[in-house]
Amino acid sequence: MARFMLAAFCGLALLVGPVAAEDKVPVALKIVVKKANIAWPYGLGPKEFEARLKELSKAKNARYPLSPSVDMVLQFANTTKEKVTIYVEGDANMLTLAVKGPGVTTATPMLAVTSDFRLPTAVELEPGKTFEVQLKGLVDGFRKSSRYIYPLAPGEFSISATYLLATADGGKGALLKSGDAKFKIDEPK
Repeated sequence: MARFMLAAFCGLALLVGPVAAEDKVPVALKIVVKKANIAWPYGLGPKEFEARLKELSKAKNARYPLSPSVDMVLQFANTTKEKVTIYVEGDANMLTLAVKGPGVTTATPMLAVTSDFRLPTAVELEPGKTFEVQLKGLVDGFRKSSRYIYPLAPGEFSISATYLLATADGGKGALLKSGDAKFKIDEPK
């Protein structure tokens, strides 16, 4: 009897999983660039800065410089005719940025974090309305702080994002993907 119940439960779990994954997500994600031109953000020239990052990658407990500051937002838009609640800014939420251009590298700094589990914040979106989350730098990952992204040369860059929504109880929700947005890193002065 126990085997039958277990088999029935597993079958039900398999049946429910794919159906939920195929549901249309009622929210669209977009990156809005508020300031498209960014001054060369580092105190060193492009080649010197890249060499410094390579040195840091070999060092134990390296202190990486902050990634460039940006004036961008993640914009969540309700695409339905009904009110929708999304859950953002918790530990189950995961932001991943993709930056493409003339030269890009990443670093994973060793940062101390608290061990508390941060539940997401509920945000109600009326039909056609939006909610924005500020991007303060080219940083993503756990708590938007576990991976620094560094443009290594001046020029045109594109940026896109994926954002894992959370559920009300802090579980993993739908994965949203944005299109590309453009920004420019100016020549060093």
